[in-house]
Amino acid sequence: ADGALRGALPSEGAVGQSVNVACLDQEGWDTDLQARLAQCSGESDGAMPEVGRCMARLQGISQECGDCLGELIVCEQACSAECCSGTCPEETECNECIQQFCTPSFAACAGVELP
Repeated sequence: ADGALRGALPSEGAVGQSVNVACLDQEGWDTDLQARLAQCSGESDGAMPEVGRCMARLQGISQECGDCLGELIVCEQACSAECCSGTCPEETECNECIQQFCTPSFAACAGVELP
C-alpha cells in the first residue's frame, strides 16, 4: 500500500481524511499544463463545471482530477488583480497570491503538487 501512496502529500489527522488523491495515479495530468489551463479557461469562461470537464478531456484524466484543475483555474482568476489579468504571471504579487490561496487547495484536492 505504501508504494501506491508514494508522492502523496502527508495527511494531517485521520489517515485518508485530509488529502484527496484525485490526480495521484492520473498519468499526464500535468502535460503542457499552463497552455491547457489557459485554453480551458478561455473556452469555458473559467467557470465550473465546464472548465473541469475541459481539463479532464484535454489531459485524458479522470473527471475528479479535471475538477481539481478546474478549481485551480477558478482560484487563479481570483488572483486576477495581482496577476494583471493574466499578463504578469511572473510578478511577485501574482505568485504570492497563487501560492497562498490556490496551490494548497489544489494539492489537497489532487494529492499531487503543481510542477
